[in-house]
Amino acid sequence: MATPWPQDEIWPTDYREHATNLSKYLQKALSAIDNGDGLPVASRGVQVALIGALTLIVKMQSTPDLGHVYEAVKNGQAEIKTAAENLAQHINSLKNDLNETNTQAQQTMEEVQRSSEITTDAKAATKEATEIGKATMKMIRDMKLVSQQNQANAMPTYANVLARGGLAASMHNPQNQKASPVQTLREIIINIRDPTSQSSKAATNT
Repeated sequence: MATPWPQDEIWPTDYREHATNLSKYLQKALSAIDNGDGLPVASRGVQVALIGALTLIVKMQSTPDLGHVYEAVKNGQAEIKTAAENLAQHINSLKNDLNETNTQAQQTMEEVQRSSEITTDAKAATKEATEIGKATMKMIRDMKLVSQQNQANAMPTYANVLARGGLAASMHNPQNQKASPVQTLREIIINIRDPTSQSSKAATNT
């Protein structure tokens, strides 16, 4: 029994479905030829098969090369990976810079705090030294004042002498004044050298 020729096909747009339907159509056509007992093949069936094959070839030619697409995707993945690695390195570098900046800022704050403490200590020491200086000057003034008062109390006054027994009056009394030995010798020498004294002495000797 002869196999009938397959019915005409309306080839789908998608090349995959087109290829599947064309493969089935050609298999049925080949079976019909094998089982046709030498009967002539209808030209219409051959025309449909040829049109289906040519249409599939055109579709395949219009389809992008998957190898190129694969290479493009692969290159894109490599570029994305490289960009991600560079971004990670940049982020790590920023983190290191930020940590270093934080460390420097902390050190600066500590230096500022130490400087502030040193300044505070210096101000306190200056204030203390000023107070000590003031106390020292006051002590010196007080000592000078006490010394001056002691000197004033130690100097004999006329009233003090009178209070002690009238020594001042005896000092001013001519009867109580006695010439010193030096003054007495001096008067004797003057009398000897005086011509009047020598004449009187000569008259006395004659």
